[in-house]
Amino acid sequence: MRYKCVANYLVSVHTCAAIEAVALAEALGLETSALIEAIIGSAASSYQFEARAAIAARREEIKPMGTTRNLLKDIDIITEESASAAFRSHLLDAVAPLFRKAVARGVGDKDTSAMIAIFDPPREESRS
Repeated sequence: MRYKCVANYLVSVHTCAAIEAVALAEALGLETSALIEAIIGSAASSYQFEARAAIAARREEIKPMGTTRNLLKDIDIITEESASAAFRSHLLDAVAPLFRKAVARGVGDKDTSAMIAIFDPPREESRS
């Protein structure tokens, strides 16, 4: 169980970093496909980046490899296990609210690449 906690800790942090990196690239006006191609295989890459960055950039809905809600459940378990070991994870503390925000935004049952929605500007309601 504790091995899985450490593994899912990395998945959580790497997933959030990958998705936020795509959002940052978009905010900076970068061509995301070129950026993703440049990062894949470099020291800056991770499995989560390689698996999810392009999907997130395209806002593509896919069959979930892992849902946001499920990873949030794991984050809560990891937080409890960490506390039982008198260890505080600052990175997990930073990403947990982003996963909660994504679930609240309605992407809990979607692939974690859908977390890109939390970085999108709010859409104005159309006035009829």
